[in-house]
Amino acid sequence: MPASESSLLEPPPLQFWLLGRCEIHVRGLPLPPPRYRKEWWLLALLVLGHDREHSRDSLAAAFWPESDTDRALLYLRRSLTNLRRALGAEAARLSSPTPRTLRLDLSGAFADVVAFDQALRKIPSRPRLEEALARAVDLYQGPLLPDCDDAWVLPEREERAQSYLAALEGLAQRATEAGDPATAVHWLRRLVSADPGRESACGALMAALAAGGTAPPSRRSTRTCAGCSARTSTRTPPRRPKNSISA
Repeated sequence: MPASESSLLEPPPLQFWLLGRCEIHVRGLPLPPPRYRKEWWLLALLVLGHDREHSRDSLAAAFWPESDTDRALLYLRRSLTNLRRALGAEAARLSSPTPRTLRLDLSGAFADVVAFDQALRKIPSRPRLEEALARAVDLYQGPLLPDCDDAWVLPEREERAQSYLAALEGLAQRATEAGDPATAVHWLRRLVSADPGRESACGALMAALAAGGTAPPSRRSTRTCAGCSARTSTRTPPRRPKNSISA
């Protein structure tokens, strides 16, 4: 096989999978789990913010909030030493642009969450919109860093979860507009499964099933959509403030 073709088959030198799991590969080999999971959370945060520098002080405060500043910075330095050792030949990617900042270089590397964001950040022209949405949906294998419960990850996780739901909704809408109810049902089932309380998705799924006319809704879909309707009908109306004035 020519060298040029062989290089196309080689994986990126550094790979991160952070959606639905936390897995890191260096030169095609998986890194063993670290002694302290916090070190991988630190690396994951640098992946998310790979396009900017990060203050050492802010990182130390975020990951070791229970420690004073000097001790937290000491823990940060130890973690960085361990991470560079684990990254081996790719350790130079974890750099210090200034004595007080850190940055992770992802040039030529792969990170599923970065690819996910890129697929949705710049929505392409309409002919390629479906391709971009499908790419994002394929990359999303679950919540961002599902085993991490640090405060900083919660808004990051929610942002990707909502983007995933919006991508599914967009794919279903495209299929509906194209007169393809079977494909719309496929995407809507995934949407309802991911977010059973989304009433608009339940209604769209029932409509797509009816438009297809080939298969009745499954028991699971029926129960889910019925649950949506039940929650809507039994929702308690907001109370009028005591001091409000009737029209």
